[in-house]
Amino acid sequence: MKIPCAPRYHEYFTQGERPYADLSWVQNEDLSWIDDLSEAAVKLKAKNAIWRAENFLDPSYVDSDEDIASKDFDSIDFPLSHHWPLEFNARYIQYKNSRNAKLKEIIDSAENKVSVDDVTVYQNCSDGNSYFTTPYYNYGSVELLDIDEDSEFDSAETAMYAFCNDYAEWDSQYGEKSRALMKISELEALRQPVGDIYTEIGTECECDGCGGFAMIISIVNDNALCVFCSK
Repeated sequence: MKIPCAPRYHEYFTQGERPYADLSWVQNEDLSWIDDLSEAAVKLKAKNAIWRAENFLDPSYVDSDEDIASKDFDSIDFPLSHHWPLEFNARYIQYKNSRNAKLKEIIDSAENKVSVDDVTVYQNCSDGNSYFTTPYYNYGSVELLDIDEDSEFDSAETAMYAFCNDYAEWDSQYGEKSRALMKISELEALRQPVGDIYTEIGTECECDGCGGFAMIISIVNDNALCVFCSK
């Protein structure tokens, strides 16, 4: 019997806007150091232009403006953290710790906590929202549970309960068998010869058969397959 893949959270819901991410404090900080970075970038571009001319390179080539820093913290052009002054970095850590403490307080108020494989869902918290965590997204940070615009579900709450219920049904029918086969796949992988860097046998990665994240036990026509897809 071929066991169907377990329901995956990203098929039901996704992360919403960053909860309690009040970045208004950034505008009250001294950001003159960003101007210094931009000035240095301009000087570097001019230096590069001279170098191209001296080396008879295409004079029509123009550097992009991607190195011109932005003072908008949410912009992709805001300076990376290794450019931050110590004072700004300390202020950001303070903000981050305060936000994490608030999020912990919120998820601790959840009416119910459901753990499904590597996903933990915090249902109906005190602020009226639900949250989730998974090590496969943003280093396990607390994320607001939401749905995409084109979701088949009418609300985040509906998607959340559908996921939890569907997984519970799958686990009651296939969970024990699936875990047993996973143990077998691990033993099979140990029996495989050590491959080179191009093989994926014995590693946990995306299966080319079902698309799930699982232990790979065989390579067929350059496709890495898990124990279920190898049969």
